[in-house]
Amino acid sequence: MNYVRGSFDPRQSDFRYSRLPPGRHSNRAITGSGILSLALGGEHQSAIARAAGESLLRQPLLRYNRCEGYQERYHYSVYYCSQAMFQLGGHYWADYFPPLMQVLVENQQSDGSWSAESGYDRHFGNSYTTALVILALSPPYQLLPIYQR
Repeated sequence: MNYVRGSFDPRQSDFRYSRLPPGRHSNRAITGSGILSLALGGEHQSAIARAAGESLLRQPLLRYNRCEGYQERYHYSVYYCSQAMFQLGGHYWADYFPPLMQVLVENQQSDGSWSAESGYDRHFGNSYTTALVILALSPPYQLLPIYQR
């Protein structure tokens, strides 16, 4: 937990991949995983988690399959951010999830899948992205015991 808390950057209100260079980069997936790690470690609603949640609210994933940088993966980000915002609950969940769900539903293909990642992870195909989207849409149902609030 000390490592997770130490990976938080209060200037940007996000989490960094690593506390040391060259891993000092951040993206929405890393921030979401930081929030989720705190929650799973019993630190629900900490000041750090709430600040990171506000940061994610300012960076919604509403442009389907579009990333902010070369190190970000859209569907991976969708998964972690959805789980994180569910753990935060309240306005974080209410403001974040419905618009994201709309984007995901609108971009579901006729066969029920979601298209392959637009960038580096394209080679994993649509099985990978479909699995991540299904997991991202599942928090309200609390199917996975580890993610139950």
